[in-house]
Amino acid sequence: MSIPFISSYAEYFSILRKFAGKSMYVLMMLSLAVASTDGIGITMLLPLLKASDMAGEDEVQRDLFAQVFKFLGIPQTFGWVLGVIGILFLIKGIIKYLEGYQGAHIRSNLFTKWRTQLLQYYKNLDYQYYVSKNTGHFTNVINGQVAGASQFVLLYSQFSSRALTAIVYLGLAFFLNWRFSIMAIVAGLFVIVVLRGIATETKRISVLNATEAGVLNKFLIQLLQSFKYLQATARFSYLEKSANESIQRLSLYQLKVGRLSALLVAVQEPLGMGFMIGIMLYQVNVLNEPLAPLLVVLVLFYRTMNTLMLAQGQWQQVMNLAGSLEVVVREFEEVGQHQESNGYVTIPLFKRVVEFQNVSFAFGKSSVIEDVSFSIPKNTTVALVGESGSGKTTLTDLLSLLLKPKNGQIYFDDIIANQLELESWRRKIGFVTQDTVIFDDSIANNITLWEGEFEVDEDTQQKVRYAAQQAHCDGFISDLPNGYNTQIGERGVKLSGGQKQRLSIARELYKKPEILVLDEATSALDSESERYIQESIDALKGTMTVIIIAHRLSTIKNADKIIVLDQGKVKEEGSFEELTAVDTHFRLMAEYQRL
Repeated sequence: MSIPFISSYAEYFSILRKFAGKSMYVLMMLSLAVASTDGIGITMLLPLLKASDMAGEDEVQRDLFAQVFKFLGIPQTFGWVLGVIGILFLIKGIIKYLEGYQGAHIRSNLFTKWRTQLLQYYKNLDYQYYVSKNTGHFTNVINGQVAGASQFVLLYSQFSSRALTAIVYLGLAFFLNWRFSIMAIVAGLFVIVVLRGIATETKRISVLNATEAGVLNKFLIQLLQSFKYLQATARFSYLEKSANESIQRLSLYQLKVGRLSALLVAVQEPLGMGFMIGIMLYQVNVLNEPLAPLLVVLVLFYRTMNTLMLAQGQWQQVMNLAGSLEVVVREFEEVGQHQESNGYVTIPLFKRVVEFQNVSFAFGKSSVIEDVSFSIPKNTTVALVGESGSGKTTLTDLLSLLLKPKNGQIYFDDIIANQLELESWRRKIGFVTQDTVIFDDSIANNITLWEGEFEVDEDTQQKVRYAAQQAHCDGFISDLPNGYNTQIGERGVKLSGGQKQRLSIARELYKKPEILVLDEATSALDSESERYIQESIDALKGTMTVIIIAHRLSTIKNADKIIVLDQGKVKEEGSFEELTAVDTHFRLMAEYQRL
């Protein structure tokens, strides 16, 4: 076959070997064994014809078969030859099963390996890289493209088996009649060159199709996640239009692939058979070759042509899915380069203080935090206040090590942040954000995050109920049809905004963190619920470190320290009384809210 094909085949084999290891070599050896037994079984037609007195004289071939039969102690009679052919094809069947099993085993392993490894990569993904992508990209790769890549493995292994079979057929045909074989090979190469352009174009469209699938996923996820808002405001149109345009492009790509496949099927068989007929006529009428070996060679070449046609169609399907494999490989390369840098120091307990020393941070060229310094002693309540965009949430992201400082250092009990083992530190942090995180599961599992068996474990039940009481959500939970076992739907659709907020607070209190971050935790609550939550926060004072981000300054009156941020810098800090006793920016903010 042509050099570009060989290059592509070798490239894909190298990729699969990288993931599947030596199993790929075992698969290739089994495919070769299947091809060999099949080819030898067909060439046994020649001694079969001889045993029936139908063969012409060809001393080299006749002597070879006679020597093999003599070595094996088998009479070269019609019955014995048939028996040998039957045994060969029985052996072929056994090896064919082993080949199919090995191929399925590799595909299954890669399907599992790709998804689990990508999930592990995503788990440790650098946060800044994550926010540069859309959710549709990740779901498209780990679901759609991995499924396509695993199907690629199946088709690639089937193609390899057929290609090896065709090579064995050609080798045996060359042995039986080299002149006929050379002419047939030249004809076959001409057919392949003619058809090569179709495979190249199919591969190009396959990559476009795989990329467009990710674009469509993005639009579909946005439509479904924002369904309530878009429907209530009659604003489906833009996203729907974009999704429909993406669907149209996908449809066009699939139509092009189908058209190319139909063209391939239509032209390859007439071309191949036309060449075979011409070569046979030339061999018999011009070169006066004996008919019996030519009949066997013809069978071999007929099988070769059929096998090559099937292989060509299979390669077309391989090219259809090549885009999926390339997307998966590229994803491994990209996410592998954007993993979080992890430290090696584990803090058993947070003992004294978190310190920010001259910390700066920027998203690209956009500065968010500039030369910020402050400390958060253990078991104190610290509030971060400031206008939107002043850097409050960024500071909590730096605290949880989702983001790393561009300049300056963060110390945790005198340990530099980049030396910390990330998971050990994050387990000490509880996070309640403005956008509540709710899972499509029961109330109990939303609180425990599947730690413990709520239905059978009394200790887990007590901890869940206590956390719910602290967050003042046990009341509405008791009113639900199945209490703590109530399924609350995707993103908590069966709960109100305030109920979801309190449920997320209960989850963090169940965790019993050493540091609790409340990012506008009471923003979605009514006045009564806010009062209850405020009482809960006040009750935590002195028992854990609490960091509060709040626009409503009434919620931070009892904080030990208030840090006022302005355009990414610390403008003021002190207690509520200290900051309102003198002329400060915070005092002006408090007056606006009539505190």
